[in-house]
Amino acid sequence: MNKTIILILCIALLSSCGSETQPNDINYKTGYDGLDLQILPQYPPRTVFEGTSTSIGIRISNRGAYTVSDGRIAIIGLNQVASPLVEDEKLLQILSGRSLGNSEGDFYVEEFQTQELLVPAGAQEYRAKFFVLAEYDYQSTLSTDVCINPEILTLEKSQTCTPQERQSFGGQGSPVAISSVEQRVQRTNDQLISQFIFTIENRGGGELASPVRIADARLGPRLLHCDKRELLERDIKNKKNQIVCSTTEPIEDSYKTTLSASLFYTYRKTILGEFTIKKRN
Repeated sequence: MNKTIILILCIALLSSCGSETQPNDINYKTGYDGLDLQILPQYPPRTVFEGTSTSIGIRISNRGAYTVSDGRIAIIGLNQVASPLVEDEKLLQILSGRSLGNSEGDFYVEEFQTQELLVPAGAQEYRAKFFVLAEYDYQSTLSTDVCINPEILTLEKSQTCTPQERQSFGGQGSPVAISSVEQRVQRTNDQLISQFIFTIENRGGGELASPVRIADARLGPRLLHCDKRELLERDIKNKKNQIVCSTTEPIEDSYKTTLSASLFYTYRKTILGEFTIKKRN
């Protein structure tokens, strides 16, 4: 790897180590961040000369709350004659997300080396535009308290808890997240049916590269039955982005418990870069 890129990486590491200790009560499973991509300054330079080569340096940071363990980073769009790369795709390294012991999340710098650069015949310079693309598997986990209260269907008032018809959330530290949950209850004979409507949104500024799969939806330790197990990207874009999960139990006293669910998906993030190749005078 280029020595200057290594120096930039070392400076970033020292800055991270010198930051103030974070309080223990910070919740990192909030917001809509995932992988963050940045092209390093001067890698590539704005202008390079024909007959030379250059490097594209990418700082890859996991700003979400979950580990990236499977994915790829690629440079796409460069002219294979004027600005060919030695390699145009590499596997992502394993990157832990933000947590109490790692407030910034893991990062590293990946380098893509070009071969000899050329200016097309008849031109004095050539603008080489490219995209940096990261595609990776990610997840999101929601955990929130709910009240199960059969007395909401009667005139009696419970001293234990009062259900919330709707809860809204500010993300779970992931680009795709459960933005809200609606709770509905109904009685059938001596059984109570609790329904939870999960609304799922893409707030990360990238694109889904797979369906979003919901898994391990639970009310306390009890698995919920869901009307569907996945949503396509077009479902989310067209606001058909709800999954209804439910459970049936005997009517008993009201109680508080935890509602939880996880989402799994593949996400795609791109940024644009460019440099100019000039002929020598």
